[in-house]
Amino acid sequence: MVEYLIHLAFLTLMIVLAFLVIEVKNLLRALALFIIMSSVLSVIFYILGAPFIAVFQLAIYSGAIAVLFLATLHTTKGRILSEKLNLAIGLFLAGILFVIVLAFSINIIDALRVVTPPQGYSLEEAPFFLWTYRGFDVIVQGFLLLATVTAVVAILRKKEGAKVIEEAVKEDVENE
Repeated sequence: MVEYLIHLAFLTLMIVLAFLVIEVKNLLRALALFIIMSSVLSVIFYILGAPFIAVFQLAIYSGAIAVLFLATLHTTKGRILSEKLNLAIGLFLAGILFVIVLAFSINIIDALRVVTPPQGYSLEEAPFFLWTYRGFDVIVQGFLLLATVTAVVAILRKKEGAKVIEEAVKEDVENE
């Protein structure tokens, strides 16, 4: 029961930090909260018995992605939505996430029991072990990476890029 409460406390902390990352107006503070949130997620992975994914999370998200966001902040201006719309979207998403976590937390925690491979397994057996016993961790990490890449692409996309592509297509049509 104590272990369940510890997991629930870390998940709640993750939700609160994610909400704060979205709601904070100062982008540098949001970046600092993002780094803390990524570090907490790394601790969660470690507690669940996935130290390699925890290190990957810490290195990639808390390190590399945060540096990329910092570089982006210095080169571009962030788009600011109205405060009411921002708050409404954040509360709606946090509510949905909270309901999902409460509904599935007991089953997920039971499914994520610590399973370690037998000592001396070969490298060829590692993918089988990951998909058999740690599949949920791998899928969650994949979705986190996909969401981060999508966000980075959206942030780094230049407004002029669409115009350049449209002009190139128009020139091709005119040349034919």
